[in-house]
Amino acid sequence: MPDYDIINFGSVDTGYRQLCTKCFNTEVAESDGLDKFEHADFAPVELTGCDGQAHAFHFRTRLFGPGVALDAFEVRDGHPAGYQFQVIGAPEDDPLTLLARLIEKIRRAISIKHLKVGSLGLQIADRPIVRGRIGWDEAEEVGTVKIGGDGEQAVIGNNGWIYVNLENTSEVVAFDPKSFEVKKRFPIGVAKTPTGLAYDSKTNRLFIGLRNEPKLAVMDATTGKLIGSFPIGAGVDYASLDPSAGLIFFSCGGDGTLRIYHEKSANEYEDGGTVMTQPSAKTMAFDARTKKIFLPAAAVETYPPADPAQRPQRKVIAGTFAVLVVGRVGAE
Repeated sequence: MPDYDIINFGSVDTGYRQLCTKCFNTEVAESDGLDKFEHADFAPVELTGCDGQAHAFHFRTRLFGPGVALDAFEVRDGHPAGYQFQVIGAPEDDPLTLLARLIEKIRRAISIKHLKVGSLGLQIADRPIVRGRIGWDEAEEVGTVKIGGDGEQAVIGNNGWIYVNLENTSEVVAFDPKSFEVKKRFPIGVAKTPTGLAYDSKTNRLFIGLRNEPKLAVMDATTGKLIGSFPIGAGVDYASLDPSAGLIFFSCGGDGTLRIYHEKSANEYEDGGTVMTQPSAKTMAFDARTKKIFLPAAAVETYPPADPAQRPQRKVIAGTFAVLVVGRVGAE
């Protein structure tokens, strides 16, 4: 029996048993009084994608609470991998109806080319919307880059290199994702603990958010030359850029601020203001279409550590999580 057809069933109090999917569904149906549920085993189905490649999909049916899930997946080395799909139905639904829905869902998805090979390697194809889950194939690791430090935020430069902040060494490392070779190491110098990193492809400038002595450092991505440094809020963790407006954003969760700078030219910058957000709002996402910034935040309680040498412990207060939305007044 394949591993993907085995479920650990039970509890901490009663212990666990390994059941096949059919046995698991039978026990769940009996305990929940689902007399109309019918377990069905389906043979693998082979479907052809837009690239002409054949994909063999295996199926699995599982009861959960008030519903039933029918999964379809490819198998590599005995485990689900590659394309994976799911439809949800009611326990009394006809299994063949669910299977037809699932196969139609698969046909639509694999008939579209989601990725393409561009000048910078594998890229999202020219479609307005791409939905999916990011995963990896452990059997096909393409390489490892030894950057020699604790990497934080990363960006891609005009030259195809990837630039990443190293928090513990206070430098920016650039490496080639094709050869996995480190090309440059740029010491930042002006302050320590870089976290946020943004990049302007038009001016070839890196914008580095530093926590220790909170600063924005502007760096030439080719030479590593420091162009200038400017004050930002405490606890910076993320940086973003609106290239059309020349605005650089830093989310600072320590003092609950969003610090903004305006890039007037490659070597000239001015303060764009500060937006009060909320302590803990240290990461963000910028929507280039709506020009809005989204920051997750929550109220936290702080506890002294058991070991005085360690940092205080923090716990999120239940029911306080929120996503803050920042945008221009009057904008849609």
